[in-house]
Amino acid sequence: MIRKQRFALLALILLVGGAWVALAQVPPAQAVRAQQISLTDAQGRVTATLENATGGREPVLTMFDSQGEARVRMTVTADGPHLFVIDRNGRTRDFFGGPTIHPATK
Repeated sequence: MIRKQRFALLALILLVGGAWVALAQVPPAQAVRAQQISLTDAQGRVTATLENATGGREPVLTMFDSQGEARVRMTVTADGPHLFVIDRNGRTRDFFGGPTIHPATK
């Protein structure tokens, strides 16, 4: 039993040591800069986008449903953060944004 434990400990040490050496070879991550980033599924359909609106001053994250329709949009403006919940007809169903939070359906 002790022999198996020593073997397991040695294997673990070698594994961690190998991972440490491999990670030491990886250069530090570089910043990714883009006007728009699209997240796609396995079939290449866009499921979300991150982009800059109004001349690159306001970030906008949009998430799409399985039919490719925008369903949720988040942004940050001079007034603060905003969250839009969009229905199947493309209309804003609920809105949460600064400085007040309220449903758009009221």
